[in-house]
Amino acid sequence: MAVVSWSRSIATLALVAGAALTMLVSVAHAEDSGVLVNMLASARGFRVRSQAALALGRSHGAKYADALELALHDRHPLVRASAATALGELAGRSSLPALRVAANDDVSAVSKQARAAIAIIEHSRRAAGVEPAAERVAGTNGRVPPDVRYVLVVGAMHDDTGFSGNEPRRVLGASLWRELTELRRVAVLRADAAAPIADAVARGLPVLRLEGNVTQLVSEPNPDQVSVHCEVSLLVMDDAGRNLRTVLKGAATGLEPRTSEHPVRAVLVAQQRRIARNAVDGAVRSALRNASSAIENAAARADVTGKDTATAALPRARLH
Repeated sequence: MAVVSWSRSIATLALVAGAALTMLVSVAHAEDSGVLVNMLASARGFRVRSQAALALGRSHGAKYADALELALHDRHPLVRASAATALGELAGRSSLPALRVAANDDVSAVSKQARAAIAIIEHSRRAAGVEPAAERVAGTNGRVPPDVRYVLVVGAMHDDTGFSGNEPRRVLGASLWRELTELRRVAVLRADAAAPIADAVARGLPVLRLEGNVTQLVSEPNPDQVSVHCEVSLLVMDDAGRNLRTVLKGAATGLEPRTSEHPVRAVLVAQQRRIARNAVDGAVRSALRNASSAIENAAARADVTGKDTATAALPRARLH
């Protein structure tokens, strides 16, 4: 399988990152690979984080997939691209939702590496005689599977909190994909999947659209712990007319002991960012706790023809 080439800017960064390789090679052979996980999450230099991601990929340890999926939202594109490459080496199906979100990264080098990782995972599953997840969702020839009852189109992700750039929005999207693809008899599609969406409409299946928003993400003062609270809001609409059907809300708080009584600011910020990622992920799981029944109720009123068949939208449901 051909290796996807990086853009010149990312390739240049990768060469510069070689300065950190010697240190990480010795660490990679240590019995406690948790050191690499900590480096990936909190190392100050992006070169160190990037090489930590690649070393975890070479370890072929499936237990590191969660850490690498979080690194797909790192603030530096080289780290995100390295995390995607590493996930391709681990070749775990559970990482596909996160990689599909990364495939839409604003930096082309990251999106290319994510698509390459997806191709590697899907190829390995075909070789093992397992039908790829993407084909189960979209079906062949742009059709949704025959046992699907509802179609859920994942739309835009929003974040107006200003917390750590675009990272919360990326985590929101990755968490949603992971959780939604676990729902039974629901086909989860991207907004640009025109053929399977059209097939669903032709078959009379309810087509809903989900858009997400990180409404609150704040670090809460605590003398002994680092705490970040997150709240998310998920809007469920009918895809044709964008008529609101229900709102799913969730909240979660991430906590960790302080690394020291008087931590260096850079270390504290890195810890806050790591906890924030976990808080966003937890808030998504909270919002989707009763997702199956909420989607079923919303679909009962959704109009696949583009005309509003309901006299009123479904009452808002706050799910914790």
